[in-house]
Amino acid sequence: MKKSILILFFLFINIVSAQVNIETIIQEDFKDNSNSWKLFNNKNYSCEIKDNQLYFNNRSEKNKWAYLNTKINLKKDFVIETSLKLVSGTNNNLLSLIFNKTDDAKNYNDFGISDNGYWKFKQKNNSSIIGDTNWYKIDYINAGEYNTLTIQKINEKVFFLINNTPILVKTNMDLSFNQVGLSVCSKSEVAFKYLKIGYLKMSKNDKEKYANQLYQKLIDAKTTGKNVLIEDTITKELHTSFDKNEFGFYLNETKDYTYKIVDSALEINNTSKSYYHTWSKIKINPMQDFDISTSLKRVSGTINKGISLVIKDKINKLQLAYAQNGYWFSDVQKNDKSTKFSKWQKTNLVKERENNSLRIKKIQNTVYFILNNKVVNKVVEKGFGNTIYIKAPDSIKIRVDDLKLTQTYRSKKEQDKLIAQYDNLWDKAKTENVGALGKTEKQQIVHDKAKEKFKKKQDKARKKYNKMFKNAPLSDVIKKLGQPYKSNSFSISYRYNDSYDGRPQDLEFFYIPYQKGKIKYKMVNYAVINYKN
Repeated sequence: MKKSILILFFLFINIVSAQVNIETIIQEDFKDNSNSWKLFNNKNYSCEIKDNQLYFNNRSEKNKWAYLNTKINLKKDFVIETSLKLVSGTNNNLLSLIFNKTDDAKNYNDFGISDNGYWKFKQKNNSSIIGDTNWYKIDYINAGEYNTLTIQKINEKVFFLINNTPILVKTNMDLSFNQVGLSVCSKSEVAFKYLKIGYLKMSKNDKEKYANQLYQKLIDAKTTGKNVLIEDTITKELHTSFDKNEFGFYLNETKDYTYKIVDSALEINNTSKSYYHTWSKIKINPMQDFDISTSLKRVSGTINKGISLVIKDKINKLQLAYAQNGYWFSDVQKNDKSTKFSKWQKTNLVKERENNSLRIKKIQNTVYFILNNKVVNKVVEKGFGNTIYIKAPDSIKIRVDDLKLTQTYRSKKEQDKLIAQYDNLWDKAKTENVGALGKTEKQQIVHDKAKEKFKKKQDKARKKYNKMFKNAPLSDVIKKLGQPYKSNSFSISYRYNDSYDGRPQDLEFFYIPYQKGKIKYKMVNYAVINYKN
């Protein structure tokens, strides 16, 4: 794409008296292909520039788009705008403006209209749809005419406008990617008149005044029954005690398992020899901080396999599990492969006859695994799931008594403060001998010093045995130390009782065949002290 020309233009919004000054980074009027659009013409679709417009004819059964790699910084206050018209074809499907898109299309935001008078917004994150408004009827759309779609970010709010009238505002959106696109639904031909991309050039007070005017317009429209949306709730809380199926968990009865709501609980009875899970229809927005917790109890069945709270999508998976016999584990997976598996950890936190609480809390890119109100592990991640699962092992009946989901936006300062707080809770759990993973900073220093001391002692012992027996007949070792407890074709092993961390070790002598004159024997090559396999 050729270097963008910086110019200033004035955008007049008919709902307010404000004059909005824009510093343009792309002003595409389709006089030529100086911005390097991908133009093509085949049996399924065509994209061409003619008559100072971009004509996109999609003859296929799927949505198609054309896009630009821009240099827009979506952290700034910006404006993205296009004007489009349905030329022919389907009038009840999406014609849209796409932004915040990645090259692999696993992430994007899609805002558009249908020519028969509806609007829609959806958001994709890591290949999963995490936001979808569904279709809303609105009388701001001019059927068969050009319609303007505008996206404006002002401070923490992003406004979406149709023909200069706001219909949606979203707060604290995660905006990181700079591809911008024009999308056409199946069996449709659409003409795009222009594409404008730029930054708002206004004083702080003027920006605030302008944002308030847009917001008030939305409130007025909502009051009069217009299908507009105001999504500015900082914190969203959902809670169920399973009097009803408020989270929309999958319920079913088969010969292998039963998922049902009974006596104010989600009852899971797995009679098979395999793991089974049920999942919630309510989705988590992984771009927000979230806190998901559940209280559940083993009613009967196996005690040595994990009952799990899981958050996952097609790529990412977070899992916290406990077994009734007093163990827990946490796991992080990417594409079905564990990247941070804690292994089973012994704990005294598991309650035998009472409910146990499993909780996964995400702050920024930090995830805390919490068992019965104790932070037992922490991981730092880049990807998170969006669907809640309760997973049951084979031959078990469990009762889930409640489930709570909190989602919120926080400032970086608030997040850092909360991370410090939960790091302290994790450190505290490490000192309480409850089976939390890891060591505090002080514990780690003590551990490292003791380990280094033990290593020096171990090296001294290894050198001693090598000095005593290197190149000696193997029979000399047996005469001195007695019969080994383990042997093979290349070594013999003795139990080495001195250990630092409690893990059993072996003193192992490796030997090679040797011949001196006519005498053949096994000669010690070297000795090592290793952890027992």
